[in-house]
Amino acid sequence: ADIRECDSCFLGRFPPMYNNIQGTCADCPLGPCNLEAILGRCGLTLGDYQARLSLRRACRGSMTQFQDSREVLNYALKLFGPQQPVSMGKAYERSDYTAIGVLTGQYVRSLQDLEIALSYAEAQLTKLFTASFTATGNPLEIEAMALHAGSILFLAMDVAEMVKMSL
Repeated sequence: ADIRECDSCFLGRFPPMYNNIQGTCADCPLGPCNLEAILGRCGLTLGDYQARLSLRRACRGSMTQFQDSREVLNYALKLFGPQQPVSMGKAYERSDYTAIGVLTGQYVRSLQDLEIALSYAEAQLTKLFTASFTATGNPLEIEAMALHAGSILFLAMDVAEMVKMSL
């Protein structure tokens, strides 16, 4: 809730600016619709569609890091097992200094904890990518989802870094 509030404040102060506007939507079976002239048949506006495309790009951009993090974690789990302790060092004894701690509220102590955190992030990415095709409403809400995609990207990066530093 706190992160969502921060995102809303940020988007209220700095509204999104879209470049390379695409005016034809073919996301649903009612289309394709020319959104530059009128509303889409499903009620979608041009701004809604641009926000959807922004969210889609954020999700696609995150996927490579998610795949890398999953690959590193699976390899470590195979070699060391889920109970293997992990740490970012004494400077980061508390995991609320990492994206994992901030987004999940979880203190990471083992590879199993990292598995839980990465599974959460992957589930969030799946929901966000689905929303990039189905979301309607305020474009700022959809843009807040794109910011959340960036946040869970940091979580996936922290998982990979913690495995690499610990093992």
